[in-house]
Amino acid sequence: MRWHKPPSGFMKCNIDAAIFKEARKTGVAAIIPDSNGDFMISRMHNCYGILEVREAEAKALLDAILWVVSLDLQNVLFETDSKLVVDAIASNLADRSEFGSIVAACCSLLYQEPSYEVRFARRQANMAAHTLARAANSSASLFISYDSPAFISDILFQDCRNSDLN
Repeated sequence: MRWHKPPSGFMKCNIDAAIFKEARKTGVAAIIPDSNGDFMISRMHNCYGILEVREAEAKALLDAILWVVSLDLQNVLFETDSKLVVDAIASNLADRSEFGSIVAACCSLLYQEPSYEVRFARRQANMAAHTLARAANSSASLFISYDSPAFISDILFQDCRNSDLN
């Protein structure tokens, strides 16, 4: 599986979460590459406390949507490696759990911005966001980068080199 170029006029926001049980925190990350897969901007941070996997992945999506809204970006495809989250967003079923609450917040934001879309991407096509989420464990606070962090530069290069740019 490889990274695919977004449709013309769209950009991607790849997201992921990582759980650090020993440290009792969850890392969430988002990365926005340009249409060729080259780095544009990223963010990562910790949520203190251990979330369930589905809640962590939904939280990563919610944080990414809020971030993209704050950047005033349009036509964004959010990609996550959590099929469960993508299916929950698509079904929009009522769920009174913590997961359901996070998904409902995502759906509300997505409803307000119809140019946003959520899609599934296998982890192999989402490695930069996965690596960034894992690195959040060593970050003390919110970290936004306008330059490619050195530890994901090779991953982005590999993703772009192996990408489908047709």
